[in-house]
Amino acid sequence: MATTRIAAAAFCCSLMMLSPLKASLQFYRDQYAPVADLCRVGASRERYLEANLPGYLTSKAVIQSLVSNGKTQTHVLVLLNERLHFYFRKNANIISVGDYFGPTRYRDLFGELHQSEDCPEYLTRLDISAVMISPIRPGSWWPSFYRQVQTRVTRCGYKQYRSDDQNMAIFLRSDIKPGAGLTRVTE
Repeated sequence: MATTRIAAAAFCCSLMMLSPLKASLQFYRDQYAPVADLCRVGASRERYLEANLPGYLTSKAVIQSLVSNGKTQTHVLVLLNERLHFYFRKNANIISVGDYFGPTRYRDLFGELHQSEDCPEYLTRLDISAVMISPIRPGSWWPSFYRQVQTRVTRCGYKQYRSDDQNMAIFLRSDIKPGAGLTRVTE
């Protein structure tokens, strides 16, 4: 085991020496710096996820709400934040949907949003109980897109909530009672 570790370290060092030093160090710093906090002695997985996974606190609140309402066989639409998909499945066996190429692709949802003013059929077809979306993202098109999603989802009977993580908006179906970590947004 020790020989394998030494060989791996030597190989990595040789790769760094063969490439321009400044560029390789920049690459390793950018790629491994976020993980270094988790490797420190006494590091908590919870604290690491709170600091490095946008929407983590929100997903905990949504999971708690869905589980307390007996909605573990449902779906959550996480718009443009794919890192949270695995967290829902692992912690509550709730399927998180929304992707670029699969059966729940964003293109279908975007098409429904642009083609009609009705409630997107996407939400009922996939049995979506909660929608999570960031109200603020880079790009000049995002604010109008967010308002469009917000208007359509509330028109479909979803209610808007926020959690401790103010960078995520949550829309729960009206038949779902929110958990303690969610507060209703009134406009």
